[in-house]
Formats: sequence, structure tokens, C-alpha cells
Amino acid sequence: METTNTGFMTELLTKEYMTETLVTDTLCYEVIKKTAKTITLRSMTRGEQVYTDGAPLPVIGLKAISDPLGDVKVVRLRKNGTYRMSESSNNLHFTENPIFYTDYKW
Repeated sequence: METTNTGFMTELLTKEYMTETLVTDTLCYEVIKKTAKTITLRSMTRGEQVYTDGAPLPVIGLKAISDPLGDVKVVRLRKNGTYRMSESSNNLHFTENPIFYTDYKW
């Protein structure tokens, strides 16, 4: 958690992240803005490796790093209470520790 002092008011800034789980990968996004019905997301970039399962065809995890030049997308709240990038994509989930996972077994 970070705090910043803006004039007479001290704001508490908490970073929020969302992930999208695909068949072999996990994609990470940084929450830029939230409203009652939308979330504005920015894609993150891959950093250093933080996890491997040690198999010949491993599952690896790479640290997600904030990317100011990442693609920005707005997702809307769906009737069932979930967020998705598109009709055919998987649900987005909030996370505190964004990690790009890749499964090389597929």
C-alpha cells in the first residue's frame, strides 16, 4: 500500500489487479479506474521468473510488471455479476499477486 499527500488530503492508494485464465496461459491486467458498472484495465508486461514446477515441460510463472504503454480496455459488468473481455473470453478475477503462468505441457 502506498500513501500520497495531495494538499490537505491524504489519499490511500491500493493497487488492484485482475487476471484472465486461458487454456495454457494466465494474462494479467492492472485496474486503472472503477465505476459502478465498468472497469478500465491496462495490460501488464512479463518480468522475472518467480515459479517453475521443475517438470521437463514445466509450468512457469513470471512476475507481472506495470506497463504505462500497455493496451487499455474497458470491461462492463455483466448481468451475472462477472467481467469479461468479450463474449467468448473467460471471466476476469481480482488478485493481489499478478503472475503470468504458462503451461508448456499442452
